[in-house]
Parts: sequence; structure tokens; C-alpha cells
Amino acid sequence: MRFHIVSFKDPSQVRRIALAIARKPELRRKAFREVARNPRLQKEILATLAKHPAGQRLFITVLAKNSQLRREFLKIAGNNKRA
Repeated sequence: MRFHIVSFKDPSQVRRIALAIARKPELRRKAFREVARNPRLQKEILATLAKHPAGQRLFITVLAKNSQLRREFLKIAGNNKRA
């Protein structure tokens, strides 16, 4: 059995894989399952997201649909009136 080697140093290969993850629900579920298990990867994703304010806003807005997370976010933001 031969295993193909993919260079993750090639930006076009990485981009192609990222787009596939975005388009394919099953692949996306597998990828995020791995993210959920890996705190180092979670930190890397959040560090990358920190460089993109629009992405941050979307991420926080979607997470805030969960009422428990929304309460935590309101506490962090200093808005304790509704928490």
C-alpha cells in the first residue's frame, strides 16, 4: 500500500483542503470533532480568528445564540444587567 504525501507548506494545497472542509458536512464534522478534543488546536484557531474582527464578530454572534454562553459573554463585556 502506498501513501500519498501532501505538502502542507504549499498554500494552494492548504486552501483546497480548507475549502473542502467548508463544503463537505461529513469532513467538517470530523474536523471539528478533532478540534473539540485538542486544546492546542482550539487556541491556534482562536489566535487566527483574533486577527480577523469580522470573523470574530460572526463567531461570537453565533455562539451567543446559546443562552448560557450569552450570559457568560455579557459578564465578560461588563453588561451584567441581563445576566
